[in-house]
Amino acid sequence: MFTRNKTAFAEYERVILSEEVNSPGAFTRTGMVAGTLLETQHGWYPVEQLNVGDRVATVDGGMARIVATRHDFAEPVSLGNPSVGFLHVPGGALENCAALMLPVDQYVGIESAEAEKLLGEPAVLVPATALEGYRGISRRFPEERVEVINLQFEDEEIVFANTGVQIYCGSGMDSDYFTRLDLKRARSLLQLMDSELGFLSPIAEARFAA
Repeated sequence: MFTRNKTAFAEYERVILSEEVNSPGAFTRTGMVAGTLLETQHGWYPVEQLNVGDRVATVDGGMARIVATRHDFAEPVSLGNPSVGFLHVPGGALENCAALMLPVDQYVGIESAEAEKLLGEPAVLVPATALEGYRGISRRFPEERVEVINLQFEDEEIVFANTGVQIYCGSGMDSDYFTRLDLKRARSLLQLMDSELGFLSPIAEARFAA
């Protein structure tokens, strides 16, 4: 992770996920969907194959050790099982080599000149749901069970998924090390970043205007 003052986190109590957890139906609004590729010390591997102790390449060029993993399952949407769905990111939309799915509340790193100009930060975190309509990213409701994996590191980290999508992973401690934008501010930033006005569909426009 980036150089930082370790003592700055002394007031926080670390919350460690159990080393290997399988608990259906919970924690599927953040994390990474099975099949998402991450770069490890041994090459690119699907996130569901990673274990505690494996090291994953981070956005700052280092290798961070996984200290906990959690595997959960999102069931197909039905009348008895409402769902917020997932965000489908086409290949190339976020510099990714192949399409992938994102849980709606997963934070994603965005780098832009607009963010640096307006917020003084060249990179910020936005909730995945804010990406709907941006560069072809759309809401999907899978018809099959979806495995979702959350990784935890010793420090907060950002890892590359499918070579380009910047995925935020926590450490079990709350902090303001990374700048997070709420949905409204994230949408405003993405609209500024998009070269074409009105990139949202009418349905998405109505959803975010509500």
